[in-house]
Parts: sequence; structure tokens; C-alpha cells
Amino acid sequence: EIPGTGIANTIDLGMLKNIHPKDKLPIGHRLTQLALKNVHGMDVIPQGPTYKSLSIDGSKAVLTFEHSQGLKTKDGKAPSSFWIAADDQKWFKTEAKIVGDTIEVSSKDVPKPVAVRYAFTAFPEVNLLNKANLPALPFRTDKWEP
Repeated sequence: EIPGTGIANTIDLGMLKNIHPKDKLPIGHRLTQLALKNVHGMDVIPQGPTYKSLSIDGSKAVLTFEHSQGLKTKDGKAPSSFWIAADDQKWFKTEAKIVGDTIEVSSKDVPKPVAVRYAFTAFPEVNLLNKANLPALPFRTDKWEP
């Protein structure tokens, strides 16, 4: 919300027992992308997919993102680290599906979803990227309090 700022997401770079990645080059690249866009106004993708909205389509939760051009996974598998819940607030880990520039999430355990979380665990295994190879930012769509 503050002009000229952004988030350089490094969720995919740390290690289980050390959040400080040894290879600093990817961090420098991500910070450069932010500066090129937010300070210099250049036409670049400044960061990874960033949660924008959630809609429910029957038993599917459909997520839209900013910076979602060319959604893909780094390993060619289904997007990982997604969780889904109904009104009962019981969370189920589930795979997601890329559909254009959106993500569809569903689970047989959650016939009427109301909320989705992504990378909402300690050291999540994430694989969702955009065409600039920048990782999606963690998010939650719910506002429930413990």
C-alpha cells in the first residue's frame, strides 16, 4: 500500500533449519525486479503471483491473482501447499489445478468450500510460479481467529 515498495518473496529459497539462503543471487534479482517496476516504472513483472480474490463455483474454490501471467509450476506437477476448508474450519491439504491465470482448488472432504490457504505451514514445499519464474506469495482467504 506504500508507494515505491513491494515484497521480494523468498519462501522457496531457504532451508529447513536456516531461512537465510546461501545463494543470494535470486534475492538480488527479485529486489531488482521490484525496483525496476516500482521506482523506475519499467514494464516488468515485479513479483510472483499475489492473491487477489476467491470465488466459489459449486465444490470448487477459484483463486485469482495479480502478477499471474503464465502460471506454472517449477516441477511440472500440480500446484502444491494448498489447503481448503468449509464453515467448520477443518483444513484439508489438497492439490490445485492451474486453469489459465487462475487456480482451482477442491477436495472430496470439503463439498462446500469457503476458504483457502497457500503455503500456510512452517517451511512449505511450494512450486507455483509466474512466467517470470517468481514464486507465489503465501496467503489466506479466511479471517477466522483461533
